[in-house]
Amino acid sequence: RHLLCRHWEGGMWAAGGRAVMDATDQLYAISASSPTNIWAVGKSSNTPLTELWTGTRWKVAATPAVGDNAFLYTITGRGGTLWASGRQGYPYTDELFLQSARSAR
Repeated sequence: RHLLCRHWEGGMWAAGGRAVMDATDQLYAISASSPTNIWAVGKSSNTPLTELWTGTRWKVAATPAVGDNAFLYTITGRGGTLWASGRQGYPYTDELFLQSARSAR
């Protein structure tokens, strides 16, 4: 299963590639600093999922381990640093966490 992504080209929506996903994966947020540096976050089963659009394709990016039953639901970036937040634990009321990373590919 793939998630179809679209981007606005000023007058119409165009295909933006397909994120690599399993049947239970979900993406919740996206952040773009350029056409070749677009990040999406969500969850894969019970672990955080981070994907990067390189300008030609989506690829799964490493996400620091935070434990079981975790997901990322926001992402933002500035000056080459990314910040993502999410929840972990069940029923996702136990802990809020933030992650920061340089946006190197």
